[in-house]
Amino acid sequence: MVLFVPSVLRYDIGTDYASYVDSFNFSSEYKQTEIVFYALILFLRNLQLPAHSLFVCSAFITYFPLLFLQRKNYTWKILMYVLLCYLLSYSAIRNMISLSLVILAFDLFFRGKRWGAFIIYPLSVLFHASSFVFLPFFFVNRMHCNRIILLLISSFLLCICYTDMFFVLLNNDLFLNSYYGGYMFSVYGVEPSYNTGYGAFSKILFAAIVFLSVLFSKTKDNAVIYFSLFYFISLVLMTKVSIFLRLADAAAITLVFALPLCLSVWREKKIIALKYLMVLFYVVLFEMFIYANNRGLKEGNVGVSPYQTIFCE
Repeated sequence: MVLFVPSVLRYDIGTDYASYVDSFNFSSEYKQTEIVFYALILFLRNLQLPAHSLFVCSAFITYFPLLFLQRKNYTWKILMYVLLCYLLSYSAIRNMISLSLVILAFDLFFRGKRWGAFIIYPLSVLFHASSFVFLPFFFVNRMHCNRIILLLISSFLLCICYTDMFFVLLNNDLFLNSYYGGYMFSVYGVEPSYNTGYGAFSKILFAAIVFLSVLFSKTKDNAVIYFSLFYFISLVLMTKVSIFLRLADAAAITLVFALPLCLSVWREKKIIALKYLMVLFYVVLFEMFIYANNRGLKEGNVGVSPYQTIFCE
């Protein structure tokens, strides 16, 4: 309820708010690849509900899956979700519905409830096709890799990402003809003018700490290790090309699964202060995100502040 109520009472909050209202009001002209979301709009319109009902239903679908996460370390999981994903759910609605389902799918998967995971995950793709990027992690969960070799591979990938070799690798028909290929020749295919300073560096640093902590943990779920590497690399790429900011936002769900493992490692190594430092860091980022994403600004804006309710309409 704490997450649900502010989301459903908001009015004109989030950069994409107006576009979702337009999509609802002109659903007959709404050509959207995510068929389930399109069906949701038609369902609400057939009930003759107002456009705001779309935000109420979307909020419910977004946060409801989180109720079914494993209760072990549940508080930490929800805390990381709130700090990393909650404000984004005010704007990137379809994406965040999809990511909530991805989180639940992997939570079930790590608990050995494979059939539940394989039912939930396809639903996430139907809400947003970008969730396809998480598909390989189901298959690498039991793929054990020597820690030293994985560190060398990580270093090699890091070198590629920081050099022009990365753009050479992207210059192929397989990528250019893909879902994201067109973005490379749009406004998203340029070097970002934001998310490149101390904040980005700090995110990368903490992601590296998380990756190393998970790498040397006793987890049997190797997918979390590869998740952490994926998040680390996506943050590095974010500083090179704007489109990878979206990838980094999606990959941030890594911390929902990785932080509990990190806590056990830090407890054993008696460096528990890292727990408080990391939480403090992401709380500060959360506050800075609110401040930086004022609806009056333009660049890099998600438009989540100042908050106003439907009663101010």
